[in-house]
Amino acid sequence: MAGSDVLVLIFEGDEKLGPLHRRLAEDITRGGGKAALLSEQNSQLAAFRLPVVAESMRPLVEILPIQMLSLALAARGGFEAGRFQRASKITNIA
Repeated sequence: MAGSDVLVLIFEGDEKLGPLHRRLAEDITRGGGKAALLSEQNSQLAAFRLPVVAESMRPLVEILPIQMLSLALAARGGFEAGRFQRASKITNIA
């Protein structure tokens, strides 16, 4: 599903989930896709660097800007936001 024309933005998350998310970014890159890990210390994509916030506020800081971006990109491309085009809601990893 992830080819060279797809960029996947992945939030590093907390200390517990960080290693899992870093591995996901590596898997996507190894599979031929592009992945960017977003965090408070991210230097990869400065525009997506997250502010330092309380742990309870992290989900809001992570998801709201991406949701707004996805709505704008969908409208610009003439797509229906939230509609799967390349996969179903359930995927299998071989």
